[in-house]
Amino acid sequence: MTVEGEVAPSCSFEFTDDSLTLEGDLPGALSGTASFMVDCNTPFAYSLISANGALAHDGSMQLASTSDMIAGFVPYSVTTTIPLEDGDTPEISDTCDSADILDGVGGCSLTDSGTSIALDKTGTVEISAPATGGPLLAGEYADTLTLTVTVQ
Repeated sequence: MTVEGEVAPSCSFEFTDDSLTLEGDLPGALSGTASFMVDCNTPFAYSLISANGALAHDGSMQLASTSDMIAGFVPYSVTTTIPLEDGDTPEISDTCDSADILDGVGGCSLTDSGTSIALDKTGTVEISAPATGGPLLAGEYADTLTLTVTVQ
């Protein structure tokens, strides 16, 4: 008697929170970490895209003139860490500048899981922005990051 079965490859992730508020006050340094669950029964790859390429001013305040040297963008770095099961790689850990993950730029090389998988693992996205060197517009600053995990 031959008994056969098949398990379909699957990969999913879910953030524990929908948003992340960074600690600190501009123009000083900012930082924060968000956690997410990864459950992939097969090797996977991921992508990370920034909507603005920086923390961008909310746009509610207009400059008095175009000659004003006041910034409306704050660049940051993002480190993504995903622990893995046994395989050729113990974890994924990538750091990119926000400008390099701007949608359409593709300037940051991200690591895939190689031959490893991640079953119910907790990954993190850590954001850090250094103190800015010049004046900033008053108001809120934000960016939207899109993390996508796909089966290889």
